[in-house]
Amino acid sequence: MKRKKILSGGGSLKGGFGSGYSSIPTPPTPTVVFPSYNFFAKDFDSPNNADFFSNAFAPLSVDNLNNGLLVRQFSDSTVGSTGIDFNFRIPAGATNLILGFVGRAEILPIDPLAAISPLFCYRIIRNNTAVSAWSSTNLGVASIPEDIIYHFYLAFWEGVHFYKPLAALGMLPDDIIQAEFLRDTGSLADVLVGNFDLLSIKIDFT
Repeated sequence: MKRKKILSGGGSLKGGFGSGYSSIPTPPTPTVVFPSYNFFAKDFDSPNNADFFSNAFAPLSVDNLNNGLLVRQFSDSTVGSTGIDFNFRIPAGATNLILGFVGRAEILPIDPLAAISPLFCYRIIRNNTAVSAWSSTNLGVASIPEDIIYHFYLAFWEGVHFYKPLAALGMLPDDIIQAEFLRDTGSLADVLVGNFDLLSIKIDFT
């Protein structure tokens, strides 16, 4: 199987505001606060017909080490992509989308280059407009450490940035987004043997 060096990285957003003073203090301009969407395993829909981008869904399952947790199992054995479906709305004033996810290898990886290749697929529901066709974009390569504990990932859109301009995705304020998060097992970059157990996905905006 083809191997390539896996690059990983991370980042955090830090924001604030400035204030100016004359003879009377000027109050700072409030920072815009956008909604944050958190989806857990039982919140996702299971793509199960041809209207979805991919209808091979990642099943809901009990975590094999922590049976009080529910996960979505993304198999390595399905040809193509397994995934889950979720929906969110674009807030007014937002310009970028950030996607994070929490997951782990179900069994201990034996390959130091273990990784999954996630895809973000979406279509847009807009007021007084037909539902758009599906689009997709890759989220870089998620390196999987040689352990079986949960890790927090920031998706690297196209392997470059941990945010994606909404304009580049064709999204506008107040659009409703139907999204699928997929594990692309057909990709040469997806070299994790066994399931990837997804605990949650988080959507943020800047």
